[in-house]
Amino acid sequence: MRAGSAAMSVIVACAWCQAAQAGFITVGDAAGMGLSVSNAAGERVWATTAGNAIITRGPSWTSVGAPAFGKPGQVFARWDEAEGESEFESTVVAEWRLEGGLDLFPEGRTIEGRPVLFWHWQFGVGDAVSLTESDFPTMVTRATILLSRDGGETFFSEREFAARLTSPWEGVDLGLRQSSIGSRINAIRIEYHLSRAPTPGTVALAGFALAFGARRRR
Repeated sequence: MRAGSAAMSVIVACAWCQAAQAGFITVGDAAGMGLSVSNAAGERVWATTAGNAIITRGPSWTSVGAPAFGKPGQVFARWDEAEGESEFESTVVAEWRLEGGLDLFPEGRTIEGRPVLFWHWQFGVGDAVSLTESDFPTMVTRATILLSRDGGETFFSEREFAARLTSPWEGVDLGLRQSSIGSRINAIRIEYHLSRAPTPGTVALAGFALAFGARRRR
């Protein structure tokens, strides 16, 4: 193997190693998390009293207020990074859970006199997920939303939406409109499966940077 090729392999390996050890997401990062509802005219209000709350990553649940429209219970949210299937992959998980109530989005509510028909989520809006530095772009390989009626013990629905996200990912998800009003949903889980695998373009760029640096040192 030529010296240049060997050195390029070292650059690629080190970048992957750094991603695996440090994770894809900044330690102690915080991100915006919000749920909202809307009517047929597109008028929207927050589904919780805290609106778009800024939540610090971690395993603990944080209250984002009571459900809108005076329903009983308290809504909690959390998000964090989980290990991927390999050291070159990672998964970000965002969750909401209703405690002390039956339905995050009950029927019979109105906005400006029009029935609430849809609900929405958003993640990273107002405060985006902060990605660690890497020589390779952070790509979204899969993104799913899962719904639960038993507080997150089991999930009855799964929807894929990775095609709607920017890739490379910028740490923001504007969400999708959902029509499951009155479905007794009391927990939501969203998973973003991320990858930092080298592409021919990024490997070539790394090789160019190495060669340029070597010439400057001569």
